[in-house]
Amino acid sequence: MEKETLFTAAKWNILKALSTGKKSPLELAETANTSISNISQSLRFLELAGIVMSERISNRDKGQPRVIYSLAKDNAYLIVTATGLVDKKLLELDEHKKIMMSIWLYEDENQHAFIEKAYQNIQEHLPIIQGIYIDKTSLSELSIHILFKEGKKKDIKPISAEHQGLTRKVTYKPTTKEAIQKDKDSYYAIHDPQNTIRG
Repeated sequence: MEKETLFTAAKWNILKALSTGKKSPLELAETANTSISNISQSLRFLELAGIVMSERISNRDKGQPRVIYSLAKDNAYLIVTATGLVDKKLLELDEHKKIMMSIWLYEDENQHAFIEKAYQNIQEHLPIIQGIYIDKTSLSELSIHILFKEGKKKDIKPISAEHQGLTRKVTYKPTTKEAIQKDKDSYYAIHDPQNTIRG
């Protein structure tokens, strides 16, 4: 099956909805404002491709099993069109690759290299980190807000990140879940496995 056919608008909306957690076809239909039959057809294609998976859970209200769907794996579908390199691949993502993808998808491409260096500086602390967020409102420096796991707070010193003759100061600030959610439009998540920004 050609993977490109799996990323129509309707199927893309399903994947975006499932990125926040498991959903039933009814929940997906309500989110997409479409019929359950349309959603079910799209889910069948996505499940055949191994992108989503289904599971039956008991429905205590009606006494009948119901099906819920979730993303099967963390994947990226890469299409590369560059001089000397034209290829496409469905790539399974580990946590490091997910963070790198989030960095590369950040809207300000001029910041990518600096953000990569900022991440590399804290990568060893990832086991005690619950979330990493870029403060989009900070203009004078690259301000990285870190949500540490409970009881694991660490002081991380600022660094100077260099790229192609340019230098940016990078500061690291501990934050809270409440602070991120309160002003979520001011942040871009490069690591947010618990969907703190989306609540």
